[in-house]
Amino acid sequence: HGRYGGAGTQDRAWVLYGAYTFGDLKLGAYVVDMHYERLIGSDTLDLDVRNWQLQATYRLGKGLLKAAYTRADNGSGSLSALGTDTNGQVTVDASRIALGYEYGLSKRTAWHTNLLFHRNERNGAYTPFGGVPSPTGALGVRTRLLSIGLRHVF
Repeated sequence: HGRYGGAGTQDRAWVLYGAYTFGDLKLGAYVVDMHYERLIGSDTLDLDVRNWQLQATYRLGKGLLKAAYTRADNGSGSLSALGTDTNGQVTVDASRIALGYEYGLSKRTAWHTNLLFHRNERNGAYTPFGGVPSPTGALGVRTRLLSIGLRHVF
């Protein structure tokens, strides 16, 4: 999208995804490369970030086991492009492991539970739900989240 970070700025990204199914097992992977521009004062600052994920699901009758490992590698540019200053050093590493189970109650309704382990490295500033470093992400924080829910498709 354009001009999100200020007049004349442009963000861009590309995604590569692939998956293969072996009977009840599905394996997948993706990589996302993102470039952000932010207008800070009269300067346009850049941030380039690459994330990748390995994922697997396994069908068990009406149930589905899910697992994923996600990694956000060091970026390049100035992290202050997102409003956080780390003295010009961009070390935004973070990783997360997600484990889940989904059970189909009907054709359009399922309950699910997920457990997420999120770990920022020393200067990592990712939030558990964000795809990019955030000024609200606590540097070096480790987070565990448990979600339980019901999904209905209309």
